[in-house]
Parts: sequence; structure tokens; C-alpha cells
Amino acid sequence: YVVSGVRTDMVSVTVHGPFGAIDLVVPSAAAVSDVAREYAAQAAPQRSAPTAPLGVLTTTGRWLSPDLTVLGAGISSGDVLIASRGPAPSGPVPGLAHATPPTARDGLAWLAAAAACAVVVLAGVLAASSSEDVATAAIVVLGVTAVLALLPSGTRSTQRAVVAPVAAGAAAFAVVHEPGAVHLPVTVGVAALVASVAAATARALGAGRRQPLDVILVMGLAWFGLAALVTLTGAPPQVFWSLLLAASLLACRVVPGLAVDVPDPMLIDLDRLAVTAWSARERRPGKRGRVLVSPDLVRGLLADGAATVNAAGVAIGVTAVLATPGLIDTATLGVDRLGAVFLVLLTAGGMVLAARNLRHVVARTALRAAGVLVAVAMVLERLGGLGPIATAWLLVALVLVALLVVVAAVATGRGWRSVRWARRAELAESLCLAFAMGAVVVSSGAFRMVWELQS
Repeated sequence: YVVSGVRTDMVSVTVHGPFGAIDLVVPSAAAVSDVAREYAAQAAPQRSAPTAPLGVLTTTGRWLSPDLTVLGAGISSGDVLIASRGPAPSGPVPGLAHATPPTARDGLAWLAAAAACAVVVLAGVLAASSSEDVATAAIVVLGVTAVLALLPSGTRSTQRAVVAPVAAGAAAFAVVHEPGAVHLPVTVGVAALVASVAAATARALGAGRRQPLDVILVMGLAWFGLAALVTLTGAPPQVFWSLLLAASLLACRVVPGLAVDVPDPMLIDLDRLAVTAWSARERRPGKRGRVLVSPDLVRGLLADGAATVNAAGVAIGVTAVLATPGLIDTATLGVDRLGAVFLVLLTAGGMVLAARNLRHVVARTALRAAGVLVAVAMVLERLGGLGPIATAWLLVALVLVALLVVVAAVATGRGWRSVRWARRAELAESLCLAFAMGAVVVSSGAFRMVWELQS
């Protein structure tokens, strides 16, 4: 649903109350009081209106303010609500299950979902290199996991909806995998396409939040399109991994600006947002004047942007971490290896610098962690030719340099956040991006091919 250029998502909830249970599909911008009135109108259409308005509370006993929107109250598809008469009590309702605060509970749930994604990816990789019987059993388990995670019912359908595409992609990877670095881009592309289909299915079923599923959908299609392009042109596999690294670095600068873009109708013509049946119900008898956009709707818009930025940050970090080993293993001929070193290190530096502009903890942490992991992977690969003593001394020197940098940062205080240092960081980030684009030409083997043709 789109109203004056602003997207309004629909939320499926089940409401229990004095007139029984009923399933409702309501806009995320609808007020909680509208949900209560709609429940009374549909569950008991022949009865007279109750003397006292119905209140709405969650299964944990938390009463919801009638002025809150569905999005502002944290209600998502698959949730169960309770409609009750009388004023909202000061404490939880007896007989209902108590739970931890929503923020702590959601944080633990997302950590568990991230751990589950890592486990299913590892299971898919191990199944691809195992015997036929073990691989078949793992594929069946991963497929069943993906199907169960797609079910929109349950209290943790939002987190399970993110695990479903990862499990489906891991199962597809194990099915189509063939040994050899040449076939790996095709295998990864097919797995990404299957993950995109699973994400689209979860989005259509309303199993989870729209933003993470949209990021997975776009990420999978981009991976598949790039793999198809490289395969159809007959390019070596190192081209695929080089382009993935360059795209991840470019996305660090582009995605945040797209995610937090506010639609013009919300800034220019606020009255047009009230031209829906649900928002019209907010008019009370005798109430005059214009219906403006509620603060909860604005908060919801900002929450959607934050969810998109966090999901995109994680996706960018995962792309860089997965592409680095592939580039290291394939770019091994002469100058190609040198180009791969520069591309990986420039990508790591650019991602760490880009993370400073993000106020969202999840996205900032994901980019910084991915940058560090990418740089460490390249450093360890280059140290493979050194002896154990030289490697140990070099690692000690790197740790001492890092400690000196931390001490200098603490000593200068907020000077590192000043306008002068911000300009220098912006310049360094731009240089990393520019040189990385040039390093792609070398790491992909294009420079070597032209050099060989000329010679």
C-alpha cells in the first residue's frame, strides 16, 4: 500500500478478547485504538458498542497506549494481542507469561539468529565436501530448516525469517557444488539466487520485517547476476571475487544515503497522508482541524531506515569476508597477486573509515569487524612464506604499533572527531575507493592480459 508516495505495510495479528478470537490485517500506521474498534466491529457486529472502550495489551502483560501506532508499539506480523475492557492497570496482568524487556529479548534473539546463520552456512560448506550419504542428510536437514523457518506463526518469526534464506542457500550450495575454483562462482551464484527466492517467499508470507528480507533479496540477485555475467563472458573466477570486493566497498558509501532518504510527501504535503480509511478514523466527533503525521509514524520511518542500514552493513561485511579467500586463492599469477593484495587492503581500510559515519551500532560494528578480518586474512596469507620466528616478531611489531595508535587517540581526545580530522578521514576514504577501483583492473587479470598481448 502506498499513500502519497509513502509506503504503508500491512501487519497480520490475532486478537483475543471478550468476543472471541479474530485475525486482522491492519496498516502499520493504524493506531492501537483503531485495532480495538476494528476487533469489536468484526467480532461482534450484531452487539451494541461496549460501555467502556477496549484496551489492547500484549501476551507479556504490557498495555499499549491507544495513541500509539502499530509500528510504534512494536507489533509485527504473527503477534497475538489481547483486547480487554476497563482501564489499563499499573502492573502486568495476572496469569500472563512474564518476559524480559523487549530490547534485551530482541537482542538475544538476533544474536541467536546470527549464530544459526553461521551454523547453517558451515553445515552447507561441510556437506559440499563430505560423502554422498552425509551430504544428502545435511541437505535434507537444511531444507527442512528453511521450510520451518518460513512459517509466519510463532513469537520469533521475524528472526526465523532471516535464517530461512541462509538455510535455503546453504542447501543449494551443497547440491550444486563441484570441486575446483572455476566452478565456485557459479555455485555461489546459484546459492544466492535460491536465498533470494526464499527471502521473497518469507516477505510474501509476512514472516518477518521487510528491511532485512529486502537486503537479502537484493544481495542474492546481485551475486547471481555478477556470477552469471562472469560465467557467460568466460572470465576467470578472480574477476568475480574482485568485483564483489569493489562492490562491497562502493556500497559502504551508497547504501546509507539510500536507506535514510525521507520521501518528499512527508516533508512537503503532510495532509495527503491522512487520505485513508484508517487515518480518517482518528477524527473524533467535534474534532476540527487538520490531521498531521503523528510522531510515531516519523519514528517508524526512522526505525525502518535504521533496520535497513543495519541489515545492509551486515550484508556488506559478509560479502567482503567471503570474497577475500576466493580472491586470494585465484589471483596467484605474478602481478595479479600484487593487485589482489592492494585491493584487499584498500577495501579493509575503506570499510573501517566508512564505519565512522554510521550511528547505528550493528552496521558500524559489522563494517569494522569485516575490515579487520579482511586485512588479517591478507596479512596471514602474505606471512605464509616467512619463517616462524620472523612471523612472530612481525606480529609483535604490529601489536605494538596498534597500541601506540590507541594511546595517541586517547591522548588527543576529541581532536580525532574534529572537522580537520573528519576532512582527512573523508579524503583517506575517497583515496581508498579510487585506488581500489584501479586495483580491480590488476587483481582481475585484465592488466596482465593487456601486457601479454603487447609483449
